[in-house]
Formats: sequence, C-alpha cells, structure tokens
Amino acid sequence: MGGTGASNSNGSILLDGTNYLTLPDSPSFDQNSGAWTVESFVYPTANIEEYIYMQNTVGFLGIAYFYGSFRVDQRGTYRISSPSTYALNNWYHVAMTYNGSGTVTLWVGGASAGTWASSGLVASSNTTQIGCFDSGSNPFIGNISNLRVVKGVAVYTGAFTPPTAPLA
Repeated sequence: MGGTGASNSNGSILLDGTNYLTLPDSPSFDQNSGAWTVESFVYPTANIEEYIYMQNTVGFLGIAYFYGSFRVDQRGTYRISSPSTYALNNWYHVAMTYNGSGTVTLWVGGASAGTWASSGLVASSNTTQIGCFDSGSNPFIGNISNLRVVKGVAVYTGAFTPPTAPLA
C-alpha cells in the first residue's frame, strides 16, 4: 500500500460522492471541553474539496481533503493546512487532536502537519457527517475506514507510527 502510514481498510466504506453517513447530535461530539481526538484511515480518489468529518455548527472543527492537502476546517475557515501534497489512490492515517489547553494539531501519517491555537471551541449542535460537509455538500470520494472520536485524551502528542490494527 502506498501513502504515509499503514492502512487498515477492513470494513472501509466506499463513498462515491452520492452517499455519506449522518450521526445524530450528541455530546459525544462536543469540542468545547477537555482533550479529544478524531482519526481515521482515508483513501481519496478525487481531487476536489471534500470532507471526511464535519458538522454544520458554527465553530465546529472538521477534517477535509482539499486538492491533495489535508486540512482542519472550522465551518469554512481552514485553520490548518498540511504543507505536503498527498496523492490520490493511497491510504493515509489522518488525526486531529485537541490538547484541552488551546492547541489543535493535524497529524498525517504519524507526523504533525501543523497546529493552531484555538481561543475556544464549541459544543455539538447539529448532526455529524462522515463523508461530506452537510447533507451531501462537498462529498468525500474514496474510502474511509476506522473513523473514531475519542473524548478525554489527545491520543497523539508527538510523532508516532500510525496504527496497523483496527482502531479500538
């Protein structure tokens, strides 16, 4: 497999631009207190602005793939953009962490792709989308596997070897 980091494509979902997942609003997706992590393995197959994880809540942070760059998006404002170009048709481990003290970090393939000093994040107030921005807009085209949200801890705080087993 190409790309940065290992892949675990077992159980991946294929998104073709017409399908996505919606999860009901839940405190499980709140970003306004404590540390947290959002991570997944992704396999982009289209060079467009496409969302891996997002919620149409003002101030909410999501993860996007934008013409070869991974980004942390805050409802239309890119807070972090990876400095490298990540080719299509490769698996990548992508994570977004918040340390609970104001720093958001984007991780691609186990390396920091940038940080952002947040002055405050928000509680969840809408459905959470996997594979689009909101109700099908800016769809992700490719595969997403093992997406997880971990509350209470920034799982990654320094360079790491991406997981090779399914995310627990």
